Amino acid sequence: MDHADRIILLLNADSFEVQVYQQHEPSSRGKPCVVTNSFGRILAANIEAKYYGISCDDLTFPNAKLKYDALVNIKIPEKSNTPELVLQRKATAEIVNEIQKFCQEQKVGSPIFQYSSHDEFYLDVTSLIGIILNANGKRFPTHLISELWPKSIIETPNGVVVASEFRSNKLNEIKLFYGLVLGSMIVQRVKDSTGFLMSVGIGGNKLIAKLGCGLNKPTGATLVLPYSISEVGRKIKVADVPGLGGKLGETIKASLGVKTMYDLSCYRVDDISNVRLNGTGGIIGTQKAQEFYNCVHGLCNEKVVEKIGPDSLLTSKEYRSEKYGFTQLIDEIRSLIKTILQRADEELQWKHRVAMSLKLTVRRYPNSTISGRLSYPIETQNADEILDMFLELLRLDDEWDEVRDRLTKMELQAQPFSQANA
Repeated sequence: MDHADRIILLLNADSFEVQVYQQHEPSSRGKPCVVTNSFGRILAANIEAKYYGISCDDLTFPNAKLKYDALVNIKIPEKSNTPELVLQRKATAEIVNEIQKFCQEQKVGSPIFQYSSHDEFYLDVTSLIGIILNANGKRFPTHLISELWPKSIIETPNGVVVASEFRSNKLNEIKLFYGLVLGSMIVQRVKDSTGFLMSVGIGGNKLIAKLGCGLNKPTGATLVLPYSISEVGRKIKVADVPGLGGKLGETIKASLGVKTMYDLSCYRVDDISNVRLNGTGGIIGTQKAQEFYNCVHGLCNEKVVEKIGPDSLLTSKEYRSEKYGFTQLIDEIRSLIKTILQRADEELQWKHRVAMSLKLTVRRYPNSTISGRLSYPIETQNADEILDMFLELLRLDDEWDEVRDRLTKMELQAQPFSQANA
């Protein structure tokens, strides 16, 4: 199958959380570094730390420090609206804005941008590259080699080639090489404008772009050519295959005796389907097995769809038999409201979009859920109005002890989004 029907880029900010806080602690740059929460649990580790085998699997900073005594620890609070987490969201917005500026500067054939997560973004540049080829001829763009990101490589069926030394007269490979050039331009732009370092993967679909992005970190640009997926699969552990990073991946590894994505690609759908699941006695089944089979063969039909941020904003508070007073409950509701309004304001400032409604949900023991909705733009809503609706949902006409004892969760969700008026 020819995977070059589309030219897809996946841009990923390397060790994103660490980079965010290193910008405010510049003395930690270039050093093995982890980010930990208020309990000392490791949330992220940079590439320099991973060199010493340090990862989130070490759980706590003291454990990780046993592997490298000079390990730097950046501590952050856990609350959802601390200045530190606002920094993360602002950093994401800065990166998104730079990528979007690049897209908007392409007067014709503008790339399709898709927000995937706070540090990962897809671009479909197929239309743009088609216009470039029609304008400049379908020759290999040797004149653009100087634009390549320094760590640019190409995965071919015969192994890795340094991108600056690569040449081809095949149209699909020329198109993909243009994708590598565009990806290089974008990561250079993001670095120059924001200081954040990114890696980029280029392929004929979203899956191959994602796999390529992980092959040459940090700050790598990797083009995966058609028909090179078997060669690439030899370098990718089963745990790094999308969907196989947890217990299911471990079960498949143990059952089939596989270590790499390539090993798993040698098995049929039926073989994968019949793998027994630990603890349940069931099997993986044909549908899930087909998904994994397609994945390890580089097959993916999922399109890049226009999306500039998360589909919704969500903040919540869970209760587990705590004894608290009415005043404390009101304070916690106000805190939730403050968080959702601040995040909505960030979306307006940084991404120029407005949440068009706000859903309020109260969950009560054993399985009761009560919801209400304010169905007009959140920028016109006020905290007292939201508080009043929450109090109504809480049914405070009941005895206070019953309200308190049955309450399990309060939740605020802002969606959908619409572009704000200029």
